[in-house]
Amino acid sequence: MHDPLYHVTFSRSLEGIAEDGLRPGTGHNFAGYQGYAKGWLHLCDADALSGWFHKLLYSGQDTDDPVSDGVVLVVLRLTEDAESDLDIDVDELGNEAVPNGTSYRTTDTVPPDGLEVWDGTEWLPIWQWESVNVEEGVRMETDDGEEYAVTLDSEESPLFPPVDEL
Repeated sequence: MHDPLYHVTFSRSLEGIAEDGLRPGTGHNFAGYQGYAKGWLHLCDADALSGWFHKLLYSGQDTDDPVSDGVVLVVLRLTEDAESDLDIDVDELGNEAVPNGTSYRTTDTVPPDGLEVWDGTEWLPIWQWESVNVEEGVRMETDDGEEYAVTLDSEESPLFPPVDEL
């Protein structure tokens, strides 16, 4: 049995990933990664996954409506066939940022048929991305009579796979 690789992304990206695959290049800008990520696709093993989930959760996506703004975090898993087609390097800076587990990077694109998304109960092919209820990844809170949504972290979110599914 192989050890799968994972990728954490925002819900707003699912449709494009389902159409075009998981591509390198956008270079998400959060502390310590400005410019570094451009041209690369970042992946990780199961041990590093919660660390990357937290990094993205606290990366400045400040919004009162994460569902509408598409910033609910979701987890993608690469199939074994997709992984075998990639030229993957260890991501040294990623390993410094998230010391648990191993982070990787590649300049290759993972095609849609090589990707699965965790929907809160099971792994689905990425083309079924609309089955993911991203509202499960938030909790409603009230402050001074105003209601707002808070994106859940990996310990609370059903959109973060349980250990026995990694």
